[in-house]
Amino acid sequence: MPRCGSLFDPPADHHSPANVLQFLVLKLIRVSPASRAIIFPELIPHVPRLINHREASGILEDAYALWCTAKERTAMMRQFWGKEMLLWSECVGAAFLRLHRGAIG
Repeated sequence: MPRCGSLFDPPADHHSPANVLQFLVLKLIRVSPASRAIIFPELIPHVPRLINHREASGILEDAYALWCTAKERTAMMRQFWGKEMLLWSECVGAAFLRLHRGAIG
């Protein structure tokens, strides 16, 4: 008789299409740098919508924390924060240039 409710038993829907797709995408991102170059540009425009999705949010979290380059992280943040990120980066960039110019001359 199988044990029910054990912490080690997979959920009943562990073979659902969403779980299988999540597994495949994570494996491609982890194992294949060539796949990352294809997957990340496809994910980045959809960050605001995917961040609230149960399976996709885990993929985004892992991708951002473990495998994205600085350029890809910046693109993801711009998608997530929108105009606020653009305004902040312009203000910080201008302030940095003023400080840098002051230090030089």
